[in-house]
Amino acid sequence: MRTSLDEEHYDILAEVVSRCGAPMESVVHQVVNGLAEEHTRQAAGARLLAAEPMPVADWETLKAELSEAATTGRLWAGRD
Repeated sequence: MRTSLDEEHYDILAEVVSRCGAPMESVVHQVVNGLAEEHTRQAAGARLLAAEPMPVADWETLKAELSEAATTGRLWAGRD
């Protein structure tokens, strides 16, 4: 698939290429990959925000579980 840029956008791209010293194709790939990653992060965030709330224990129990997860690298030991 090929695409074309208007003169203004081509000039912007050429300036970025000139500053970073990378081939134009590489710069375009980096931009596209960055946009794809940003879209993935936004979609993941939207799914988290739309998720149903999870029941949690009282604060002391939750705090202990989070502390254990942070130190052991395992989330919610004994629940998986």
